[in-house]
Amino acid sequence: MLSFILSIFVIIMLMKVLFHIGFGITKLLFSLIGIALFLFFIPIGLFLLVPIFAVMAIMFLLKLVF
Repeated sequence: MLSFILSIFVIIMLMKVLFHIGFGITKLLFSLIGIALFLFFIPIGLFLLVPIFAVMAIMFLLKLVF
């Protein structure tokens, strides 16, 4: 009986440890995916924003000149 209770306790502890490890891995994966997306979208964002800023700057300069 005692060994049965101990085995259940050990299984529960192992499950907890595995859950924590799995949770850590999934958190790590999500953060890595987030970083990858962030790094992937920065160039696209700059590529889209730079022409807009360039057009705005040109318009501003034209307003100053004329």
